[in-house]
Amino acid sequence: MPYRPEKVENVVFLGCTLLAFPHTVFALLDILERTGIEFVALGGGKLCCGFPYGPAAGQVQEAERRARELVASLNALSPKKVILTCAGCYRMFTELFTELYPQFLNLDFEVQYYAQFLYEKINNIYPNRSPRKKVILHDSCMSQRTNVNEWELKLLSKIPYLEIIKGRDICCGGTPRLTFPQVAKKIGDNFRDTLGREAMEAKADYLVNICQLCRMAIYPYMNEFSFFLKDPPSLIIESMRGKEYQNKWESYWKCKNIDEMIEKSRENFEENGLTEAEVRRILSFVFTFS
Repeated sequence: MPYRPEKVENVVFLGCTLLAFPHTVFALLDILERTGIEFVALGGGKLCCGFPYGPAAGQVQEAERRARELVASLNALSPKKVILTCAGCYRMFTELFTELYPQFLNLDFEVQYYAQFLYEKINNIYPNRSPRKKVILHDSCMSQRTNVNEWELKLLSKIPYLEIIKGRDICCGGTPRLTFPQVAKKIGDNFRDTLGREAMEAKADYLVNICQLCRMAIYPYMNEFSFFLKDPPSLIIESMRGKEYQNKWESYWKCKNIDEMIEKSRENFEENGLTEAEVRRILSFVFTFS
């Protein structure tokens, strides 16, 4: 049986989709370790807040089941605070859980968005390398809904010599792709191109966003843009001279087809017990090739 602490001060819930971007996860955990706080990171498996099933896809019963299981897993650790990395999770915990499921979800802990938590904790950690970059901070759809990007802005403002432009409230096309893929094919290009043009006209070095759907929507077209994608944890750890973790999405999107991608990632997915058929099915949903 794996070790489980009887009680922890802080639990960082990584969500179910952020794990697809391990370089972001590792950067975030590095920052947390540098703050000197004690925490347990929770994620993986089938742990999910239910947002992709309920509000996004209308699968109410599945969303309820996922919510029950996640809250039970968190309560088992008896945390004082649960730190959320996903704006969708944050909405579920702070809004929908209390409105839709109050009869069976007992949250015996405080909930806080990761950017607010870090903003309050890294006051004494002064970045020792200034990126001297211009970035556009993009509000994803769910960031707009929950207003968490205000904390992203405050957090990034701690980095000296970083010029931050607050982007317009515009969808990247990723959410429609998840919920109504046929519709997204017709309108997604317009969303993405508008967002890309804004960043290029501002001569930004980075488009900064932690939303996983945004990055999935934009990565396939990065060769059309003059900027790079960056998430706040990676940008912060870079400024602290922390370890730079490989962003495998950038390398995978350079593949010409799924067969090439399979061969490039075979060692990784086989070590994790996945079959080629399973990976091929997942990749065909996430990656599209012309």
